[in-house]
Amino acid sequence: MAVKSLQLAGTMASKVSLIQPGQYIIARRQFTKDIVDLFSKVSLDLNPIHMNKEYAVDVQGFDDTVVHGMLCSSMFSAMFASRLPGSIYRAQSLSFHSPVFVGNTVQAKVEVIQVRKLRHIFLIKCDTTINLINDEEIGDLAIKGRAEVVINSRERDYEP
Repeated sequence: MAVKSLQLAGTMASKVSLIQPGQYIIARRQFTKDIVDLFSKVSLDLNPIHMNKEYAVDVQGFDDTVVHGMLCSSMFSAMFASRLPGSIYRAQSLSFHSPVFVGNTVQAKVEVIQVRKLRHIFLIKCDTTINLINDEEIGDLAIKGRAEVVINSRERDYEP
């Protein structure tokens, strides 16, 4: 299975010294059964709602096999790594609102709410959301949270 990078869009600067509140990045991704199965094996989360469609539908009442919330949320880490190489995740809060099913396309958004320079690092706080995509339109909110990343001030002029 080939690894593909996320295609990013938005206004967030790639130089940390230029990042300001209100800037954002977005990315879309579809989660296939192969990706969900691989994540189940790597994470050891073998909950049948992620592995067995009949269980997810007949026993739990979902419409299909459910994608792991943490797999969906891993998009945020990939977005930071792609836009701000060298950034380090410091914190992430998440709340789960709607299930994401195998085959769904989602859009993740990271929006800067605060940038602080602390000695030799920049601390960047962001709102994070994942929405379902329906017919190319933003649909239901699936995941909402807040992230903090730090980046060494010596990285501020590095461009990917």
